[in-house]
Amino acid sequence: MADSENSKPQGLAWQPARDRALAWLLERGSELEQTRARALVGELPPAHVTQALAAAGALAEEDVASLLPTLAILDQVDQLDAPELEPLVVTLARAVSEEGTWGDPAAPLAERITLSANVAGFLTKTLRLRPRVREAVEGFLCRTWNPDRVKTGEWAPIAAYTHFFSVNESELSDPILQWCGRELERGFRTRRFDAGATARVFLECHAVALPGASLSAAELCEALVNEQTEDGGFALSARALAGQPGEAALDGLAALVRLGPAGSAP
Repeated sequence: MADSENSKPQGLAWQPARDRALAWLLERGSELEQTRARALVGELPPAHVTQALAAAGALAEEDVASLLPTLAILDQVDQLDAPELEPLVVTLARAVSEEGTWGDPAAPLAERITLSANVAGFLTKTLRLRPRVREAVEGFLCRTWNPDRVKTGEWAPIAAYTHFFSVNESELSDPILQWCGRELERGFRTRRFDAGATARVFLECHAVALPGASLSAAELCEALVNEQTEDGGFALSARALAGQPGEAALDGLAALVRLGPAGSAP
């Protein structure tokens, strides 16, 4: 990044990359992806995203795991507290097991940890999560916690634990977040996690910095710019290579919009 670009006023240093990502999405994204992109940059009210998801039946999905992408979309545009979500929150609260988990009780423990931590993390941000549900999930995550769970080099458990414990207070929040922050940074530094995946953890935690990690918003934004292809997308990111180029572009756009102001030189 040139010195002249880094010296731009706060929030403007990453504008060209943001504009390229937006243009890519408006040209190549699905109708929903275009709506999400326009909501992220303030061209549309975020409620349009919620309404589009409701019209598509996404808020009525019965499978808990299948709801995660919808909750992530709503979180990305700050719509988890939308009134349309109240029936969904009630349904999910009823579906939690006595031990504090969602999903198939016969599923591997690591899978249930990741699913339950993420669902509860999103539900916390709806501002409607009942204390008994939160406490049940917290108890499950604390009982099953072991640093080895985030030392595997896999992104999913690091992201899930960071998500839940960054938005919920617990006696184990600090040690867990310290472990997660260190392992997230290790994955980023060793190129196991690309900038989009790393930034997504920051965004789900609504944070510009994480305990245990020295990663800054500016460093993540610069990495995103370096990973962006000439057409404005993020074709070489793990998410794009897995067949989700629109989601990869939205990760990049959201990070540049949300983290950009904190990562720009004054």
